Amino acid sequence: MLSVILRSSVRGLGKAGEVARVKPGYARYLLSDGKAVRATKRNMELLEEKLSVIAEQSEKKLREADKAAASLAEECLIIIRQASDDGKLFGSVTVRDVAKLLDAIGYAVQPKEVFFSETIKRTGEYDVSVELHADLVAVVKLHVVRNDAEAERVKLAVAREKKSRSEVVAAEAAEAASSGASAVAESEGVSAPAMGESVSSGDVEGSI
Repeated sequence: MLSVILRSSVRGLGKAGEVARVKPGYARYLLSDGKAVRATKRNMELLEEKLSVIAEQSEKKLREADKAAASLAEECLIIIRQASDDGKLFGSVTVRDVAKLLDAIGYAVQPKEVFFSETIKRTGEYDVSVELHADLVAVVKLHVVRNDAEAERVKLAVAREKKSRSEVVAAEAAEAASSGASAVAESEGVSAPAMGESVSSGDVEGSI
């Protein structure tokens, strides 16, 4: 086993700035990919000096990943593939296909950061996991269809679903605001008569 210092967070291994012990083969991969450096005495000394900077950079990347995840959740990913009448694809959809699609709409994602829970060999809707950060994996919906007409139907259905969700959120917000206003009005309405009664009771004037 070899000790390396992680230059960036690696899922299942550790965060940037941490020291990890890995097998020689994996160490070579991390070193060549720029994700780690050897845990030499000099590098350990440099690590101590840069820990605060590394932590700050890691937090910044996580915040950026959070924003990307929220944006990604609203995306409608559609891939058109030739398929038989029963939906069986003439081939399959790969992680490279999805990474290319994501890159085309503004998400810098590598194929190795895309994961399927199953091999995609049929048309339909699938959940695709995208590693945006070592501590954050986003899930996006992927629709595999046979032609442009099916793609348009999916887009319309997704648009209707988004509109419905927005209306529900707006209605809940309006109801919450109305309930809050009613509670305030009720509270003020209860206290006002009590003040009026104490002033007009006659007891105050009689005591002067």
